[in-house]
Amino acid sequence: MGCSKNCNGCSGCGPMELTELEVRLLALLGQLAFLPIARKPVDEYPVCMELPEYAPENTGLALACLEKRGLVDLSYDAPLKGADMSVYAGYTVHGSAALTERGQQAA
Repeated sequence: MGCSKNCNGCSGCGPMELTELEVRLLALLGQLAFLPIARKPVDEYPVCMELPEYAPENTGLALACLEKRGLVDLSYDAPLKGADMSVYAGYTVHGSAALTERGQQAA
């Protein structure tokens, strides 16, 4: 599964088109600073269950696309301490998503 935008590396040299879901994620990260993410060791993309109106897999793919564009950082070295991860119980790898400096400007 690849990024749906076909951005070929997203060097930031032109205007960036974002999906509604990507815009929602940037806005949410602008309010909360960090979002919990998780994945299974064999999965390439994370899941994020913080926007229940979207499928967690779609939210994870959108975060991966935002990371490819340099707008968010997905870290599995820094799971959110104190976060309720009970909805992520089926996933053994926990991490967090945060805006990059470029993402902060976009948000």
